[in-house]
Amino acid sequence: MIDYGLVLRIFFTGKKYVLRNNNYEEIDWKDESPKPSKSKLESLYEEAVRMQAENDVREKRDTLLEKSDWIVIMNNEKNQPISDNWKQYRQALRDISKQDKFPFEVEWPLEPS
Repeated sequence: MIDYGLVLRIFFTGKKYVLRNNNYEEIDWKDESPKPSKSKLESLYEEAVRMQAENDVREKRDTLLEKSDWIVIMNNEKNQPISDNWKQYRQALRDISKQDKFPFEVEWPLEPS
């Protein structure tokens, strides 16, 4: 089943419409541009799912980086180097999108203890 709302949110940002019951026939297109065809929306679905998954992973990654900012700040304030474990952890988070199965199968690094 196609999630028309997802496709419309990702690819038709700023367009005016009302979607009811996730049903193409019940999309009340209020925008000046032509309503996209059902086949057009369906052709964009897999890409929309991938883009949403990428966004979700990056949001989690960003949260984990923010949660580990304290170690960088603390060490900088004390003029101490950041441990290799923390450097590796933070770099692994930044490189999360380079994994082969990104964004659908992500191996999250473990936070150093």
